[in-house]
Amino acid sequence: MENKLIIFGPWVGEFSYEFCWWVPQIREIKNKLYPNYYSLAVSFEGRKGFYKDFTDGFVPLPESLTKTLRFPSCAAEFINGQHLIPSIFYDFVNQIKLNYENDFDEVIIYSPQQEEFALEKIYTNNPKGERIHYTPDLNIENEIKDLIKNSFSNDKDVITIMARNRNRFQNLDQQTLSSEKWGEFIKNIIDDLDVNIILLGIESKHSKGGSYFLENLNTPLKYHNRILTIPLNGENSVEKQFSILKNTKCSFYGGSGAGHLPFFMNTPVFIHQTKENGFRLKFNWQKQLTNNHEKVKIFDKYPKHQFPNTPVQELIGEFTEFYKKI
Repeated sequence: MENKLIIFGPWVGEFSYEFCWWVPQIREIKNKLYPNYYSLAVSFEGRKGFYKDFTDGFVPLPESLTKTLRFPSCAAEFINGQHLIPSIFYDFVNQIKLNYENDFDEVIIYSPQQEEFALEKIYTNNPKGERIHYTPDLNIENEIKDLIKNSFSNDKDVITIMARNRNRFQNLDQQTLSSEKWGEFIKNIIDDLDVNIILLGIESKHSKGGSYFLENLNTPLKYHNRILTIPLNGENSVEKQFSILKNTKCSFYGGSGAGHLPFFMNTPVFIHQTKENGFRLKFNWQKQLTNNHEKVKIFDKYPKHQFPNTPVQELIGEFTEFYKKI
């Protein structure tokens, strides 16, 4: 290996844009253009799993920087009508470069370029990049298996749910169901399908997307032994998601780009999406990851203005039909 280093980052944008487009793009760049370089990736804490197959190290962005972010959009931050990576993040990566310059003959930085994430470039059948199926870290997977086994006192199927919750400008956005609707949905599928539920616990801050936790849903106490919230934080948050998806029957994602993640695990998934955005889940590259969406159901009947009022009983019926076929 040549004594040269390439640093990929900083990534400060949206979660789904990272693993759907940025990571595949730099995986291809690393493997084809810089195969003999050492490499580092710089992103949010917990995201190392996305980069583990083609990089030699991972540097998490410090909380002192990430807490300044308010409105992630595409590959950057939405600031005064523009998509920008704040200068403090470039400063952080440049300092990493300086720290390594005495150890390598050459150190280069490859940062996201907003023009590479223009809609006409990413919303195509075969955008740039090498996309793979991820394999969970064995130690993290064993931890998740033990957690599931010890949390439920039965051997029923377990369903993963990402109960999307995002506020923008003090209001739920048009791809978010109310906590009451999520609570009703979860209660009914436990009753109807006799399953256990894992809620992906993603904290929602500022305009960042997150999810509802059990305590948000007003679900009757008698259901609580059938529902487990797994907080997704810390240095292994992505690996936890890999392991959860691999070790549950299927997943349900509310209108979020995070619903792409099961594609990269090739696990069954039901995605509730708006009519306007349903097409974003049906490109060739996505179908190549899922055996032509063999075990994927995209329910995109309602436009944005109607989406938050999706009838819960209809959603239950659609999901039940999907569940019984997998």
